[in-house]
Amino acid sequence: MQCPDSSFEQFLERFSSQISVQETATADPLLTSQVNPDAQPEPVVETRSVPLAEVTWPVMPDLRQARRAGREVQIHGEEDTRVVTVRTPDTSDQQRYHFQRQPCWTLVKREDQSI
Repeated sequence: MQCPDSSFEQFLERFSSQISVQETATADPLLTSQVNPDAQPEPVVETRSVPLAEVTWPVMPDLRQARRAGREVQIHGEEDTRVVTVRTPDTSDQQRYHFQRQPCWTLVKREDQSI
């Protein structure tokens, strides 16, 4: 299969700025996790599989706009996996996006670590 992007950085730029790319490069189902701050006795992370038909678009913010708004973007990973962290400094506002090459880059998990 021929993938449209030669590098992860090229893919990520298109993915974050085009909902049509997000719709075709997101796993079905998409694993999502978020903090439930109301859980007792303390907040807990809840994870679930979301069918693609139930995913709310856009699944990731436009990274250029996020940077202009003062958010930090960090990319970590190795050859076939990448994690993109988007966070607002000095707050709990942080999301992590997990990508795998299968064979083209695909979003497989979204974590919202905000409280």
